[in-house]
Amino acid sequence: MSDKPAGRRTCLYTPEQLDAIVADMARQAAGLLTGRTRVAIVGILRRGAPLADRLHARLRETWGLTDCVRLDLKIERYADDLTLLHP
Repeated sequence: MSDKPAGRRTCLYTPEQLDAIVADMARQAAGLLTGRTRVAIVGILRRGAPLADRLHARLRETWGLTDCVRLDLKIERYADDLTLLHP
């Protein structure tokens, strides 16, 4: 068993690397979204919501896309193979 707390077992990026990735995502999204109306940034609860928060904040702060709506989407587990739920 790992001595690290849950959620801290695997680190894919340093905070600086993640900030650069989100900045690049925001740059690309801003190019597609500038001048659009009715734009929503949707984060899939639980793991996708923090990324959507960061992206939404970056789009507002850096690119001035203040009309973007930030929404969360909760998806219930759906799969034909229930062995992951009931081994």
